[in-house]
Amino acid sequence: MTRVLHLRCLLPLLLIGVHIALVTCETQTNSTAAGPADDAYIAGDPLTRANSPFTAFWLESTGDRARRSSYNRTNANWPHDIPYIMDSSFTGDRVTFRMVLDYISSKLCVTFHDVTTTWDKSNPTWLTQHGFKTNSIVKVIDNGGCNTGNGQGDGHSVHTVSPCSGFGINLHEMLHVLGVTHTQEGRIRDSYLTVNEEDIKSDLIFSYNKNTDPTLVNDYFDANSEMMYGDLLWNRDGLETFTPIRDDIFHLATHGTEEKVVFHELNQIYRCNELFCNNDPTDCGPGYHARVKGRCRCVCPDELDPTTNCRSFISGPTANLSWPNVPFALYGDSQCPKGFDAAPGWLPISGTWMARFDPAPRKYPTDGDHTVFQPFCVKTPDKNGASDWSSWPVGGQYCVIKPAGEHCGGVFEESFLEFTTRDQSHPNGSVGDIAVNGTMVTINYCCRGRDSDGVYLELPNSEPFRLHPIYDHCPMVRGMKSNFISIDYWTYFAQKIGNVKPLAFIYTYALLTYQCYYQPPIYGCSQNITLTSANPSATVTTPGFGTAREPNRRCFYQLNVPKKSFIRLTFNHYDLHKHDHFLVKRYHKWLDPVLLDNAKWPHQIVSESDYMALEYWASWETSQNKGANFTIDIIPAEKMCYDVYTKGADYFGEKSVTETYEDCIPWEKATSCDDFPFDGYNGISLLTSGNQCRNPNGALSQPWCYVFVRGTVCHKRYCDVCNLADPIDAIDKCPALAAKGSPDFCKTDPERFGCFKTCHFSVQTHAQVKCDPPILPHDVHVAGGLKQEYTEGEIVNITCTSSGSLVKELRCSKTGWSGEVFGCNGCPANWTSYGDRCFYYSMIRLTRQESARTCGTHDPTGTLFEVRSLADQQMIRRFKSGNSFEYQHGHWVSGQLESEYGEWLFDTGLPMTYFNWSNIAITTQIAYNCIKIIAEYENHNSQGGWKSLPCDGDQVAPFMCQVDNSVVNACHDQARNCSDVMAAFPNFCQDSRSVASATKYCRKSCGKCA
Repeated sequence: MTRVLHLRCLLPLLLIGVHIALVTCETQTNSTAAGPADDAYIAGDPLTRANSPFTAFWLESTGDRARRSSYNRTNANWPHDIPYIMDSSFTGDRVTFRMVLDYISSKLCVTFHDVTTTWDKSNPTWLTQHGFKTNSIVKVIDNGGCNTGNGQGDGHSVHTVSPCSGFGINLHEMLHVLGVTHTQEGRIRDSYLTVNEEDIKSDLIFSYNKNTDPTLVNDYFDANSEMMYGDLLWNRDGLETFTPIRDDIFHLATHGTEEKVVFHELNQIYRCNELFCNNDPTDCGPGYHARVKGRCRCVCPDELDPTTNCRSFISGPTANLSWPNVPFALYGDSQCPKGFDAAPGWLPISGTWMARFDPAPRKYPTDGDHTVFQPFCVKTPDKNGASDWSSWPVGGQYCVIKPAGEHCGGVFEESFLEFTTRDQSHPNGSVGDIAVNGTMVTINYCCRGRDSDGVYLELPNSEPFRLHPIYDHCPMVRGMKSNFISIDYWTYFAQKIGNVKPLAFIYTYALLTYQCYYQPPIYGCSQNITLTSANPSATVTTPGFGTAREPNRRCFYQLNVPKKSFIRLTFNHYDLHKHDHFLVKRYHKWLDPVLLDNAKWPHQIVSESDYMALEYWASWETSQNKGANFTIDIIPAEKMCYDVYTKGADYFGEKSVTETYEDCIPWEKATSCDDFPFDGYNGISLLTSGNQCRNPNGALSQPWCYVFVRGTVCHKRYCDVCNLADPIDAIDKCPALAAKGSPDFCKTDPERFGCFKTCHFSVQTHAQVKCDPPILPHDVHVAGGLKQEYTEGEIVNITCTSSGSLVKELRCSKTGWSGEVFGCNGCPANWTSYGDRCFYYSMIRLTRQESARTCGTHDPTGTLFEVRSLADQQMIRRFKSGNSFEYQHGHWVSGQLESEYGEWLFDTGLPMTYFNWSNIAITTQIAYNCIKIIAEYENHNSQGGWKSLPCDGDQVAPFMCQVDNSVVNACHDQARNCSDVMAAFPNFCQDSRSVASATKYCRKSCGKCA
């Protein structure tokens, strides 16, 4: 790994919900090796999710275009019984692969069937003949990388998947098989991150394209998902391929995820409750009903109990859990958990000096001199069943002590730790496979190192127990708090052998070992808090607050508030032990929480919308820390300074500092940004809005602004325009900085915005402007009539009097009504004005000849669209992308090869001067005499490619028509501030991103009238 520090990564940030003193960026060393033609990424580059230790070595296929499919199309979804075969080329980890299949089946109503030894590939209907409802099959291969297509395809194909190794990568690829797309391609991703196309390898930008398909199920964003690319994956220059708008959603408390969002969506798509639970009407409250581990029940957010149908908090151990039915031993205590031998076995371990222990809930007994008495708890399999190593639940990387006389099974691998003692040890009772030879002690382990740390272990959680970690953290066990403790034995010799070994460090005279001590919490302190406009706040204290906080208490706080309210959490007093946990979910119920930093806790946290859930979990230590005292209050929708239903699209206030106290960049300085919102009147409005926070079209979660611009790469942040949070200092020691700096520190120093409180910056308030009814253009009327008063940002829809169908808009602003001065622009209803032409994109698939005839029926000037210039070509691409046509097939446009002279002419007979042929186009053979703009995923030309096809062929495709604009000579501007816009952005009239708005709103000023 090559560590690269970037200026924008070194900003001290005070995030809403988590403080990060210094953010650094890491980049991989990119591979330059070549791979198979269909592979776009070479094994060797790591995929890392932000703030996650998960690292994988990938080769994802760009050749499979089906990756752009959505969840709920018939070619994406499999029947509930999915056949698969293991190809002989797959020599990878079959145990982990099958474990992933079992994990998916435990969360979703699908079952995978291995038909490797029985499938007859020569019989195309073998599968349906043997009871399957598809003739598609999953074939597991090894093609040198990790890749697969998306969904089952046409139901009559062999669907190959090359899963590589590791639980996370296997899960990623198999979720693709089920029809799941990448998180960064999701429809709602723009509210959470900005994609930096300039920093992505050019031939892989498509894997970051937003899927705008309206049939895509994409209700929630999960930055921790295995389906989310890391921020350095496929970068071309060592910089991040995407940037969060809010950082805390990428800094969650867990290392991975249980894919709660993915399985929530897939359970809807695969209709699990309907088909497998008889459409059970059980009301699961905030959860949903599905089949889990073969049983129909409620699936709940983490804090709620499925046995009460998500109606109450978890208040005790998880029911119906048992230890795996295999022999093994654990490091024990004076008592063993149920399911183990009643009494522990003991092994005295003596050292040169007394062993050193980290503080722990229970310490091992000693003789006070040299010897520690180590207890062991031994589990034997049920008498009525053979050992079943597959009965270990999925999740975690850890070791248990190997059973005596048996080998490790399943995904467990054997290893051992060997060391000398001062005196010979004599085991007392059963201790597992531990050999003593004189003063040499050999502890044999079964270690599991290929699982995901993001999955909670489902082990009995009513009594304490210990596991031996493999890495420097403890696996997560549901319902248990882990304590990572070390034990330092003094010895002259130690060694550990094995591919996967228990965590231990060997020094010249010492052996440092580690254990994970799991302890169930004490419940009984959770609260269900309901807030209303009449009762808008509540103050809560954690158990024992005021004297000393009570150890090992676990409390949940669920907030019930009116829809569209915002929730504000304010800490009045925060005094937690360093091992206490305070966790906050402020985005949605299926997302893992953010763990607050007890040393730099935030004063306030504001929800993204009307959801917030809290959890307090004190550690086992007794201390004088008092705990927490906090107030929760709501800001109802009616008290916000903007319309929450439009997410602040109507906000036109003066706020120009983000919620992280970064100064907003003027909009006119951000016109190079790939995602600058030029569309419609909003683009014009922004260019004259200075650097004030805005939310054009209500596209993101709330008003925002740009804070960083580097060419086309731009970063966004949200703004607290309604001042929901109190002003704070984002930089440590602000008073000292202000005192040491110049007298103008709070006026000119770049760090002044990090000292918002110290510098006494006034918090801007926003009162909405009111507008009288507009004076209407002469050729329009208002549907529904005019009101007596309008608020700032409110829009009046107007309709052409002549046609009665073409809708326009006027907008109330602080300077009065802005928008269109004239109502009609001469285009038919549902057509788009574009310079001297109007165009219409039809998704109906017709042949080339039928398309041309259809265009001619609209108007005497009607013809297929003429691509006259690069600007036309770019406009088409952006129009399709902005109107959800991004993943549709190519379409017909005007152009024919003239047979006598071999010239390309428009259908009107005018010569063509601009071309954008792809490398597969045949441009000189008269048989290929018409033009189709092909889908971009078929050709990676950044401006779209053309290919030639027979004009009289039977291929069908969408098509694009044009007619003359009937009022093109009525030369006027429809916006009043065109000169200001052109001064702010001189290329406004020519830029391919803004030319449509220029033609529509500033026709005269831009010289578009001719």
